[in-house]
Amino acid sequence: MTAAISSLMNEVFEVYTVFDVLRYVDRATPIIGEDDAVINALVVLKALEVPALAVVNRRGEVVGVFAGYNVITLLHRVGLTSPEKLWAALYKTPVYDVGWLTLQAETTKSLEDLVTGMRARGWGYAVVHHGETQHLIGVLDVARFLVSSGALEKTSLRLLDIATGNVVSVRRDSTLFDLMGVMLRRRVRRVVLEGGEYVITDRGVLQYLVSNQALEMLRDDPAKLMNTPLDELTQYVGRPEILSGDTHISTAFKKLVEKEPYTALTEERKHILTPWDITKLLKQG
Repeated sequence: MTAAISSLMNEVFEVYTVFDVLRYVDRATPIIGEDDAVINALVVLKALEVPALAVVNRRGEVVGVFAGYNVITLLHRVGLTSPEKLWAALYKTPVYDVGWLTLQAETTKSLEDLVTGMRARGWGYAVVHHGETQHLIGVLDVARFLVSSGALEKTSLRLLDIATGNVVSVRRDSTLFDLMGVMLRRRVRRVVLEGGEYVITDRGVLQYLVSNQALEMLRDDPAKLMNTPLDELTQYVGRPEILSGDTHISTAFKKLVEKEPYTALTEERKHILTPWDITKLLKQG
């Protein structure tokens, strides 16, 4: 990306504030107490079908964010040494022990500062206080806003200019435990299944884990659950958008934000575009 284009995008981001993005977030954020057990958080996520929860302390202050990636972190850590203790871990581990600290953002904060903060922390959520309501703004919300505002049309950038060239993939005969390990080692939330026609995300893994079938297996035979072949998770995977590397980023992101798994791959499957790549639009340093 040239310095001129990068500077232009910084100017575009400066124009907008967190409040502008908030207008596209049509949900108040559900909360979970920091001392609640992880299993309680799973119940809430399943009931409300939301991507994340705000973790609050006893004073009602937000101290973190709980999402699918947190559950994967816990289950993989316990499963490495004591898979028989997975069920107990869900009941005995407080949410705060696996929650991720998050950004706090005022509605007047510039979009540039918000995205810069997300990139610096490597975590795509920020908590915004608006009146008496708390909202979680994710990097996906930022991407949707930039598409709707037409801001991305102001540049000549192509998909290849900001996409990631190191596509993380796994074999289709890999297990759920294998997948978790890949996500954690590579620090990614989206993994391409061999062949490039499907993508599984941390949210897809979470949706499977809170299914009745998986919860029963986790309770009665956790080792069997962790060895579930990915071929059995077909209803929890999604098809990425397949695009030319020369696709303009405004078009690429417009297609990407329409549906899960919120992912685009180039035709040769060598580059991947996700909502996180929005953070690359700003001039760094």
